[in-house]
Amino acid sequence: MKTAKIVNLLVLLAGLATVATPCCYSQSEIDPDHFDSPNTDPFPQRQTRGGIATETGRVRFEGKVTLPYSLICAGKRLLPGRYNVSLRSDGKTGRATLNQKGQT
Repeated sequence: MKTAKIVNLLVLLAGLATVATPCCYSQSEIDPDHFDSPNTDPFPQRQTRGGIATETGRVRFEGKVTLPYSLICAGKRLLPGRYNVSLRSDGKTGRATLNQKGQT
């Protein structure tokens, strides 16, 4: 008997929730991309010197990376595992080297 009262109460509350919820509607604009602005001049762009490569000149980096899956890079198949990475640049040309278990 108690279970039937609880079920009836839940059904009544669900019915009230569906009937008593407020309705709302959204507005749409006719021309949303039209903005009235008296200033149509472009923003001033910041002047920068040469790029980072011209400022630093030489780049040397050594680190380690782990590949979880095999992949093909420059026609060579790289197996999953841990690789030593070496990046070297003199400002004009750069070279990246991957080493794993004595193989380059």
